Amino acid sequence: MIILKFFWWAFFIGSAIASIGSFTNEKANSLGRLKNYAGLSFLTIFVITYFIGTFFNFIPGILTILFDLFYWIFTFSAFSQILWWYIFVGSFFVSMSLFLSLISKEEGPKERIVLSFVSGSVCILTFLSGMYFGFV
Repeated sequence: MIILKFFWWAFFIGSAIASIGSFTNEKANSLGRLKNYAGLSFLTIFVITYFIGTFFNFIPGILTILFDLFYWIFTFSAFSQILWWYIFVGSFFVSMSLFLSLISKEEGPKERIVLSFVSGSVCILTFLSGMYFGFV
């Protein structure tokens, strides 16, 4: 168990430092576009290890406030339904605007294809989760 905790803390602290370092990199952020995929992936690893550590009680009690907040939000059904509608409608309009900018053949960043696919996937996943939870 001590070895597992050691590796968890190494991933947790390492991903936090790596994501901060990646986001503050001047060369990666110089164009003002979403070019910093390494920072996003390290931030994703940080969030996943945070919730895994909270689940397995690797984190001291004072640091589990965020997990308790999310648990309270998702068990409070009216708020989670409003949050679901915001995510669904927002991802729908973002994916549609990116898709329309793709078919209009205007010049723009090359990441529009990836961002359009990702926001469309978020839209579909939120719709399916809303059907499962009865929000639709």
